[in-house]
Amino acid sequence: MTTRIGVALGDPAGIGPEVVWKALIRRQPDPRITWSIYGPAQFAQSVALSLDPDSEWFDDWKFRLSNGAEGELISVRPDLSITSDLIGRSSALTGTVLYESARLAIKDALEGKIAAVAAAPHTELSVNQAGIKFSGYPSLLSKTAGLSSEVILLLIGGHLKVAHVTLHQSLTSVISQLTQEQIISAVRTVDKYFSDGGYLSAKFALCGLNPHAGEDGLFGSEDETITKPAAQHLVDMGINLDGPISADSLFHRSDYDCIVALYHDQGHIPVKTIAPRSCIAISVGAPIIFGTVAHGSALDIAGNNEADPAAMNLLFDHCVKFVKQSI
Repeated sequence: MTTRIGVALGDPAGIGPEVVWKALIRRQPDPRITWSIYGPAQFAQSVALSLDPDSEWFDDWKFRLSNGAEGELISVRPDLSITSDLIGRSSALTGTVLYESARLAIKDALEGKIAAVAAAPHTELSVNQAGIKFSGYPSLLSKTAGLSSEVILLLIGGHLKVAHVTLHQSLTSVISQLTQEQIISAVRTVDKYFSDGGYLSAKFALCGLNPHAGEDGLFGSEDETITKPAAQHLVDMGINLDGPISADSLFHRSDYDCIVALYHDQGHIPVKTIAPRSCIAISVGAPIIFGTVAHGSALDIAGNNEADPAAMNLLFDHCVKFVKQSI
């Protein structure tokens, strides 16, 4: 029995196609896993052949790489041709292709045609240039899956796994809108994800919102009125959680399975500092397994064969691990 993992090529003008093929070519193939690559088929094939000239190609865009990995290309928007002059810059055309590639992969996963989605980096500007409102993969996933709220983002890199209660919003809106219910819902969602992945009693740490987690109200009341009651409620529910803890003394520790950050930079900066090229972003709380790399499309080096596939390979490892549990 084989299981199919979907791969959205991301922005074809960036390093997405390069890191996808490099990661597939360099990994040890598993006969139980095949790959569905979503993107501009002719362009995707040309990138693959430039990196792996010994790969074999068959009818209907099926391929077998030189290392034995097998799969197929799922052609997206064949009416839109990716030409060399588009590489390395934002454009509405490439934005349309990357958006439709991810959307189709998500749709196929929701319909059970593939078991997981690993998405290469996107360029938000390009999608918005195409007239499509887009703030990243989590919002697209929520929209396509018909979810009432955005999924929780879990960054993984180095020794850290960091979940985010809020994501793409201003600090003033975080402070004014943060609720106990938000924190409780986020931690419960991530706790279930860890349980499904085999962590039956994951240990969590909750960051404080203010310096020193408010220091008993000295540096703001939010930790007294929001984060502390939320943490106590979670503990009362049986979740193994410490906090709130001052964020400046927390991220060096390796005795927690997951740290829960309250806003974007509180969680992103530590992970991207210790693992700038090898961290991934998993969308938690959706009905499908979905993840992407935590770096950008690197338009400045696109097409130069300089991209590091470390994060893409880590993402493939993560998807394969979860998928194998159902094989």
